[in-house]
Amino acid sequence: MRKKQVIYHGYNSVFNIKDILQKEKVKKIFIVCGESYKRFPVKEFIEKLGIPIIYFSSFSANPAFESVLLGIDILRKEDCDFIISIGGGSAIDVAKGINAYISQEETIDIQQAIQSVRFKHLAIPTTAGTGSESTHFAVIYNQGEKISIEHPDLIPDYVILDPQFLAYLPEYHKKATMLDALCQSIESLWSINSTEESKSYAKKSLEMTLKNITPYFEGDKESMSEMLLAANYSGRAINISKTTAAHAMSYKLSSMYGIAHGHAVALCLSYVWEYMLKHKNQIIDGYDTARFEGSLKLINSCFGETKSDMDSLQDFRHILKKMKFEPLKLKTPLHIKVLSESVNQQRLANNPIFLTDEGIREIYRQIFTMTH
Repeated sequence: MRKKQVIYHGYNSVFNIKDILQKEKVKKIFIVCGESYKRFPVKEFIEKLGIPIIYFSSFSANPAFESVLLGIDILRKEDCDFIISIGGGSAIDVAKGINAYISQEETIDIQQAIQSVRFKHLAIPTTAGTGSESTHFAVIYNQGEKISIEHPDLIPDYVILDPQFLAYLPEYHKKATMLDALCQSIESLWSINSTEESKSYAKKSLEMTLKNITPYFEGDKESMSEMLLAANYSGRAINISKTTAAHAMSYKLSSMYGIAHGHAVALCLSYVWEYMLKHKNQIIDGYDTARFEGSLKLINSCFGETKSDMDSLQDFRHILKKMKFEPLKLKTPLHIKVLSESVNQQRLANNPIFLTDEGIREIYRQIFTMTH
């Protein structure tokens, strides 16, 4: 049974923080946030509530397990009793990691199964992208390797979706996070783990994202609100279905070439999608071909396409082209091998079409020759 969340959505919904903290009888807050938090008006609002606060910002875009350990040490010493994460997926994932491993009283081991979480957690995303505020897993890097941790109780207890935070988002990250939500909804629809519930969330997310892309980048306030909710729906979708091959192939690409996660996922999805359409005969064992075709039909309907599966892919590529990213240049041919060997097998196993080793290498080669 999934943990039930309380979600507040809309402009100024951030002011519900006061009621949440009073309800939980919070004595000392541990806030996980990025440096951009200092610019947010909510900082002054929280500080005026008169509850002691400890801030933690010692983490990177690809958060390391060492950051989680440092956060645990500080939280313990300061005796905080409530966690608030404010930021993108990294801030929320670090908060989840701290909450998950703080229960290990002896030497903390990332490989040890998570037994429980200790504190109530309020997540406030400041990007419209990952949907991490509504998932039961988190991404942490251990010695450079991506580790996906999960436990039903990692889902934050409270979520505030306040669009005002999106006004502070740099243009590149606005693009990358939007693409992450877009890719998550598409992948969720064809994931072998999809359910009627996950497909409902993914369809809502995909339709809302496609409808609001243009006004969102023009700064339309209503579209910012819609895009934030769309990202949350994508998180709720993958919380059930999990992501697939495009995400599996994106992590090392992001870290090696210094590009944002959503940017990397979108580059991978462009050619994973094409590969899947060309290799429908490579359906994985035990999966229903008709079910895969049904997911493609549902994706086509969201894009407003009725003739060819390839039309939706071209629509996606058109969106990617409009982002005007600089083409990636392969630093050395050896990177194709490194990238291919880094693919996350856990996420790859959720893909309905089997990707051969050569197929994966070819997809990476295509990414470095693409012009959009």
